[in-house]
Amino acid sequence: MQWLKSGVAVLWMSGLGVLPRECQFEWPPDPPGQTGGSGGSAGATGGLGGSAGAGEGGEGILLDPVLGCDEGVWPERAIYETLPPNTLRASAMSGDGEVVVGWSSSGAVHPTLWTHSGVRELAELGYAEFSAANCDGTVLGGRRFGGPIRAFFWRESAGTVDLLRAQALELSANGEDLLCGYALCRSDGTIESLGADIESVSLSADAQVVHGLRASMEICGLTPRDCNYDLMRWTRASGWAVLHPALQEHYLPAAAADGTVATVAPEAITDGSLDRLQLWHLDGETEVIQCPRGPCLPQGLSSHANVIITGGAGTIWSRRHGFRDFAALLAELGADTRGASLSLDFISDDARVIVGTAYDPETGEDTVFRAQLPKAAWR
Repeated sequence: MQWLKSGVAVLWMSGLGVLPRECQFEWPPDPPGQTGGSGGSAGATGGLGGSAGAGEGGEGILLDPVLGCDEGVWPERAIYETLPPNTLRASAMSGDGEVVVGWSSSGAVHPTLWTHSGVRELAELGYAEFSAANCDGTVLGGRRFGGPIRAFFWRESAGTVDLLRAQALELSANGEDLLCGYALCRSDGTIESLGADIESVSLSADAQVVHGLRASMEICGLTPRDCNYDLMRWTRASGWAVLHPALQEHYLPAAAADGTVATVAPEAITDGSLDRLQLWHLDGETEVIQCPRGPCLPQGLSSHANVIITGGAGTIWSRRHGFRDFAALLAELGADTRGASLSLDFISDDARVIVGTAYDPETGEDTVFRAQLPKAAWR
């Protein structure tokens, strides 16, 4: 649900059209004693199992829930971890924050995942990356390179299932629905077309809501950055509807697991300040958030949009605290970032885990970091 990842997806998805029959697949049965993924899709947004709804988490703490699986363990104090440079380039994170996925960056490009057990590079999958994860990281989506881009599903107990010329953009919480280009591919072998003229960029946890961009009627220039796009929302009940016309493509939306979506506020694009965010909630309400400075680009949201991370600026916003510098917050909570400059890329549903890029000004190197926050961060 991040603008950098979505920007790549918009360019790669162009011209794919309706997905072919080969997109259909079916998981083989789990071996005895093993199960994969979370429970089935709910009939309404936010109806997934897992943690309780957003509310006071004890001692006056406002917490968003993990949608679709159990939450992880909250630490007593902040934990800040980094990997050696050129180990992993992160593309996505599971909703519970327990699994970070991407590709190895040490030479050969192989699908790679980072868990509390360490880093695992799956060289047997070849020239490829992981690009999506379900709620608990038991089902992953990825893309093969070295020719026409081919999407695949991966599950520990079942291996890979390859698709044909499709993107693996986002997975539902239970891992049964994959946003793959202009359609949803499902594990029961069915395909639901989403329309061939809208570039889909995000999927809600229960697969009931999709957000996308449609080229507006205004004339495009020589590059995609010269184009304007209508921000669109699809729901299973109502189909596609325009949320806002003529947004600039290079300020792409970020979406929460419950289907809330955020962009740079259209007025902040028009006046060039880029210093406001706008939220579109599922109930039709909109909300504008004033940033301390621009550019202020939404990079990720907690499950009910009570916490937002911003790309590049290294700041984190919450309804209770407003904007805070993330490195300063970690220091306040007892973690040492060793002077690194932090860019925030992914946030777990409950805002317990933040993943991003740490740049070391002394060595000039950057690497992926994972920060785990205590509940005290939201008190």
